[in-house]
Amino acid sequence: MLQTSASWDEAADRLEVPRTTLQAHARRHKLGKPGKQAPKDYTFDSTVEVPSDAQLGKVRELIVDEGLDPDEWVVARIRLNRYGDGIEQRRVDLTPREDILAPVRSDGWRPPREAKVRPSEGLVALFPDQHAPLHDPLIHEAACQWIKDAKPQKIVCLGDLTDNPSVSRHRRTGHEPKLKDCLLGGYELLRGYAEAVVAGGGTIGPGHTEIILLPGNHDEDRIRNALADKGLSELANLTQVHSTVPIHSLEHIMRLDELGVRVERPPDGYGYDHAEHRVTPNLLAVHGWIAKKGSGASALATLDRVNENVVQGHTHRQALVHVTKWIGGVPFLLTAVEAGTMAQLDQSALGYANRPDWQGGWAVAEDHGDHMTFDFATRNGNRVYWRSTSYQ
Repeated sequence: MLQTSASWDEAADRLEVPRTTLQAHARRHKLGKPGKQAPKDYTFDSTVEVPSDAQLGKVRELIVDEGLDPDEWVVARIRLNRYGDGIEQRRVDLTPREDILAPVRSDGWRPPREAKVRPSEGLVALFPDQHAPLHDPLIHEAACQWIKDAKPQKIVCLGDLTDNPSVSRHRRTGHEPKLKDCLLGGYELLRGYAEAVVAGGGTIGPGHTEIILLPGNHDEDRIRNALADKGLSELANLTQVHSTVPIHSLEHIMRLDELGVRVERPPDGYGYDHAEHRVTPNLLAVHGWIAKKGSGASALATLDRVNENVVQGHTHRQALVHVTKWIGGVPFLLTAVEAGTMAQLDQSALGYANRPDWQGGWAVAEDHGDHMTFDFATRNGNRVYWRSTSYQ
C-alpha cells in the first residue's frame, strides 16, 4: 500500500487509519516511506587484517595524500567491513607514534666486565632531581667529568630522574615534553654516568662502581597513576612472567639492565615515598616526601621521621643540617642533607615557580668508617664548583 501511495495522507485514507498510527507502524517494521521501496536489510561482516607490506605501501601513499607524515604514524590495524551487495569499506586505524609507550631505543651498549682501576673507597655521589629532558646540560657534563676524576664507589640517583609532565595529574599547558622524550632523556643521563665510569677506568656493578636509582614522584608513579586513572590498574601493575617488576617500570622501559643500573623499588603496592637505599650502614637515602619552606627544613622533618643520618632530593635545595639526639644520657650527632637539583633553574623549563629558591648541583658523601662527611658540588654562574675544582 505504501509503495503505491503518493503520500502519508493518501495511504492513511486508503487504509482508513490515522496518519500518525500508520507512520508509527511503518517505522516499527521498517516499511519505508510512501512511493519508496523499503530499505534493504544489509548484512554486516567485519574482519581485522594484519597489514601486509603491500597494504602498508598503499596506506603510506594515502597518509601522504592526506598531508600527514607517515613516519609520525603507526598502522594499528586494517579493517575490512562488508555490508552486502558488493559494498565494502576498508578502514585503516592509525596511532600517533609519539603516543606509543615503548622501551627506549638503544644500540645495546653495556659496560665492560673488568675494570682497569678501583673506585675511591667510601666516596658516594648523590645525584638529585634531574627531571630529564629538562636537566641542566652544564651540570650533567660537570657530573660526568667529576665521575671520571673522583671515581666514586657508588652513584645514587635520588629520584625524579625523569619529569613526565604529559601524564601528570596537574593541569597541562600543551608545551610539555613528550613522555618518550622524558624516558629517552633519563636513559641518556644514566648512560652518560656509566660511560664516565668506564672512561675513568672503572666499570659498573657490585665490587666496582654501583649505580642506584631511587624512584621519585615524577617517575613511574606518574605513568602508573595515569593508567589507573583510566581504570587500567591491572595493566599498570602487569608484570612479565615469573617477575614482580611491572612492564611499565623504569627498569623495563629504560633498559636499565643493559647499563647495570639497579632500582631500589618500594614494597609491592606502595609508592615512591616507601623506596629507600642504604648507602652505608650509617646513611639512608630517600627521594623525600616532605616539602617545607627554606633550605634544611625538609631535611630536618625527614630526619625526625627516620631517626638516622639521611640524604634526600625532592626540594631542589642544598642544605646540610645537624641534630643532637640524647639516648640514655649519651649525645649522638645526626646529619640530614638536601642534595639540590640537576634540573634547569630557569623558570621557563620546569615552570613550577617564579624565581625559585633552588640550588643546582649534587651532594657528595664520604664514609670514613667511624664517621661520615658531606659537601656539595654547586653551580654558580657558568661553572660548577666542588672543593677546589671547577667545571664548565
